[in-house]
Amino acid sequence: MDAMRKQLDVLMGANRNGDVRKVNRKYYDRDVCRLYLSGLCPHELF
Repeated sequence: MDAMRKQLDVLMGANRNGDVRKVNRKYYDRDVCRLYLSGLCPHELF
């Protein structure tokens, strides 16, 4: 059983079950789109 788990970890990654930890982001982080949060994102228009 452990061999199968190790093989799945290699093939699909250790987070294959989706048990991702909660990511703490703030409004001022670079990867947060402020325009999307306000409903005016130009990337969705085009």
